Amino acid sequence: MLSHTAALEAALSDRYRIERELGRGGMATVYLAHDLRHDRPVALKVLRPELAATLGPDRFLHEIRIAAVLQHPHILPVFDSGDAAGQLWYTMPYVEGQTLRERLLHERQLPLDDACRIALHVLSALEYAHSHGVIHRDVKPENILLEGDQAVVADLGIARAMSAVGEDRLTETGLSLGTPAYMSPEQACAEPNIDGRTDVYSLGCVLYEMLAGEPPYTGPTPQAIVARRLTEPPPRLRTIRDVNESLEQAIHRALARSPADRYATAADFARAVIEAEKATSEPVGSRAAVPAVTRTWAKSVAGAFLLTVVLALAWIAYRRSHPAVPPTPTQLAVLPFSVPGAGAFGYLAEGIVDLLSRNLNGAEGLATVEPGRVMSAVQGARDLGVQDAERGRAIARRLGAGQYVLGSVHAAGRHLRLQAQLYQLDSVAPRAVVQAEVEGDSTELFDLVDKLSAQLLVRRGQGQGIRLAQTAAVTTRSLPALKVYLGAERNLRAASFDSAVAGFQAAVSLDTSFALAYYRLATAAMWAGRTALVARATRRAIALDDRLSERDRNLLSAFGDFVRGAPDDAERQYREILGTYPEDLEARFQLANLLYTYNPPRGRPPAEAAEHYNSVLDVDPKFLCPI
Repeated sequence: MLSHTAALEAALSDRYRIERELGRGGMATVYLAHDLRHDRPVALKVLRPELAATLGPDRFLHEIRIAAVLQHPHILPVFDSGDAAGQLWYTMPYVEGQTLRERLLHERQLPLDDACRIALHVLSALEYAHSHGVIHRDVKPENILLEGDQAVVADLGIARAMSAVGEDRLTETGLSLGTPAYMSPEQACAEPNIDGRTDVYSLGCVLYEMLAGEPPYTGPTPQAIVARRLTEPPPRLRTIRDVNESLEQAIHRALARSPADRYATAADFARAVIEAEKATSEPVGSRAAVPAVTRTWAKSVAGAFLLTVVLALAWIAYRRSHPAVPPTPTQLAVLPFSVPGAGAFGYLAEGIVDLLSRNLNGAEGLATVEPGRVMSAVQGARDLGVQDAERGRAIARRLGAGQYVLGSVHAAGRHLRLQAQLYQLDSVAPRAVVQAEVEGDSTELFDLVDKLSAQLLVRRGQGQGIRLAQTAAVTTRSLPALKVYLGAERNLRAASFDSAVAGFQAAVSLDTSFALAYYRLATAAMWAGRTALVARATRRAIALDDRLSERDRNLLSAFGDFVRGAPDDAERQYREILGTYPEDLEARFQLANLLYTYNPPRGRPPAEAAEHYNSVLDVDPKFLCPI
């Protein structure tokens, strides 16, 4: 029996000579082929069998012919299509250049002019396609081809055929239209009435990535990316890249969660990008002269206006020095970092405020002060970065924050070292209660800030909580998962068992390999009386125990024996752990639980548990205790 490729070659032998495979995607395999009739190279795309079966040859060929009439300088046209040996295929020009994805892999951040030019070429193509009733639904760097200084959009042909099938039938095959990092919220939610504004959103993500070096929303899993897109506002581009405010606003509007708040058309988005480009290149003195009559009128009201401004500034200064409410213990202000020598990384003084505030907000009940308010509070200072703890204390008090973060960025070439200190206002004198430090290449800025955030969060804990938090930080690389995990731990310690279960479930949905979160989910589920969930979560944690330290693997093994009804084995393991780590409150607490539960059926007094419960509470009075 012939292979799929051999059967295709035989069926197309009078029209195309297949030379080699170029790549495989989620929906098709791409070959370099030679068009025998026209003596030219072409890209031959062959749909995956399950997708071909869903589409059917009649519908596919009908829709691809409609799409083939799209003729635009920035759209890669469809040359030919057909059904050969039961396989659906179509051909396009073979582009010698590279994809935008390939360029981003090499450069990461593109020059501003290049990024805007590419975006405008794509928007021109999308506006044309939309006017002909074709929505792409999968705009991403892989589908943007670069040849010289021209950008062309690929796969508009298959987009029409796919959209005709519908999301429900595609999902049955395991396929989906769109890519999580670039998918609009309405597309992610599988809403039925998708229009061209979904492509506007996706192109906004692509333009953001060309300038920032990564998409606006990232995560360890597609579900995590979609969750961030649906719950978090678009990040501020100007904290990462020095672009003008007009361009940031244009991208921000394209990334609006609701289609009604975005640009109505691709052409509207293009006009905003063009205006932003003009604002970037406009000389300082190029604005038209103010007419004389306007100047005269302006002078007549200048005095009154100036008085108003003076009074307003005086009032603002008073309000800043006399906050309306006393500092809130859970309110945290991230103050601008010091950047010695500034140079190429001077933008991080303000940029870290936004990145770190976003990371810390919502973790363990923390609420960060809005970055704009922070910058207003320090505006006008000769040195934007706040290094002095007393000055930071005064700013935090004005902002009503009970905690504040100071830090610095030290650069040596492309190498960065980020340092941060967390202070609390309730101390008599400024004293850093937490210190954190990370270092690495400047291209890994987002990862570095995530690691710095994780250190600040986990080192805030006390007693057993800090050990579990620190263990969590090294067993997940997902900061969103860690934030949710820490909140769940707080609920578990407060005996809010259902909330703890929900939190741990959210953590493992954000990072499906988060072993410690599965273990703690089992623990919380046990107290909540959800027996089936205890067993499932324990099995999953044990399957991932290679991600845990030996100490935590032993704790998990003992807990597994506990929940499967092997108290003698569990007791032996807990006592062995305490022999090695006598200060381990988790092991002693679980041993107490085991003795309290299993001593009566074993003919031993449950009072044995009291000694261990008391030992735990002597060290940490807030440790969860069920009796």
